[in-house]
Amino acid sequence: MSRTPSAPQPASASETHQPHETELVSTHPGAQSGSFTGATASDDGLTPRQRSYLNIQGRLGNRAAQRMLATPRLPVQRSVVQRYHNDATAQAALGSIAQSDLAAVRAILQALDTPGPQPTQVSLPGSISVDLEDRPEIGRQAASRLVELLMTQLHTERAPLVQTMNAAADNQARRQATVAVRAVDVRYLPEIKSRSLGRQPDRYGHPNADVRDSLLAALQLESVFNAEGRLSEDNTTVHNQVADRSGMSRTDNWCGFFAADSYVTASMDSDMRAGFFHVDNVEAFFQYQYDSVPATSPYAARIRHWIAGATGWEEVRQFHQGRGALRQWTNAQAIFAGRAGTLDIRPGDVVLIDIMSALATEGPHRGHSAPNHIAMVQSWNPQTHVMYTIGGNDGGYVVDTQPGAAVTDPNSRAAALGRPLRSPTAAGGHVGVSEQNIGNSPDPAQVDSMQNKDQPRSRVYGIGRPSLVDFEDHRYFRTNPTTVPTPDSTPRGH
Repeated sequence: MSRTPSAPQPASASETHQPHETELVSTHPGAQSGSFTGATASDDGLTPRQRSYLNIQGRLGNRAAQRMLATPRLPVQRSVVQRYHNDATAQAALGSIAQSDLAAVRAILQALDTPGPQPTQVSLPGSISVDLEDRPEIGRQAASRLVELLMTQLHTERAPLVQTMNAAADNQARRQATVAVRAVDVRYLPEIKSRSLGRQPDRYGHPNADVRDSLLAALQLESVFNAEGRLSEDNTTVHNQVADRSGMSRTDNWCGFFAADSYVTASMDSDMRAGFFHVDNVEAFFQYQYDSVPATSPYAARIRHWIAGATGWEEVRQFHQGRGALRQWTNAQAIFAGRAGTLDIRPGDVVLIDIMSALATEGPHRGHSAPNHIAMVQSWNPQTHVMYTIGGNDGGYVVDTQPGAAVTDPNSRAAALGRPLRSPTAAGGHVGVSEQNIGNSPDPAQVDSMQNKDQPRSRVYGIGRPSLVDFEDHRYFRTNPTTVPTPDSTPRGH
């Protein structure tokens, strides 16, 4: 979604903010008198900067809010009318691109890469010739149109297969349907990724929300297949790789490192890794709780709070909301309430698991009423309410490299994965596939008072789904989450 700032207004000598930005005075209850700068106010009468001010004022007090007012923002990226060397032919080409289908746009892109009979022009289909100087921008517009069409085609082919997958009567049929869905994704995702690089800051923007969601689901499924590919690898090697890539110690619990690595391999922004390092971080990540962990904790400052938007620094949640791409979080109470119905769960969602029989002692890694393991949904059966998860540092089943008499799980997890599985023979965490029966989820309000004999071995504590924006390349403010970025706060580039 484009964010176009308000037109510049003249400033008096007494104004303290930058003279080229628009002044809006808040009349919102509780706001102190003063000037705010930012984009045009929305339906609630507040600009994004005003909402940020009130949020910071409420959480951190007037002094922090006043620092925000005194903070010049990143330079505003203003939309300007593109000037072409030959505007008439360029506009004709752009008009043709806007009306073209997938095959026609491909032909235009091919023509743009082909030298024409005239050294100063490029000939396009439809008897259109454009000046050589205009070729780069027209090429970017054509590539953007191609991405939009590829996303639409992905959704069109994917949607009926997903319905088949969700309606499958058994795990074997569901796996076959999942593989068919993945085949569609493989056909379109690589080109969508490569062609969309020049579309920032809205790399995966599309006017249809269902199309955007299909792309997110495809990226999530890619992360699952990435994780599945590591089931046969040496566990020590996998452990060391995901810890090293995360910049963390090889002695740390690595379930979150594994989930993050599976996502990043599917093109999630690497700045998101830290949001999966600890169970507390995961819950905060999906709920935009930037400062839920005390600043003195080693788990703090891992959730990115500020993102560089078109009008300067924006809170990440605000930016996601503007794109229609909020993260999702389903807590234990919602899981319990929907355990016999239709919960919105799909492969690639992140799962926090409370291994209730665990005797963990490391900080918040505790049993009973809090989670102590991070995994990903590998498969979900809406009919039986059984979820299969895949995770690192897991205790689940592993691939049976010598199938036959040793196969101990021929009907459930193995069928869901499409590969023979067996129970692990070696001690210690590994990449494994586990089973969670959502239909047997206990009432979270009763968990702490349950007798041990009545407790399930484990329960799903929460389920998170990332934003499509998390898979784009953006710049984030990296220090203390409660600190308002200053002019010299250099965002991380890619």
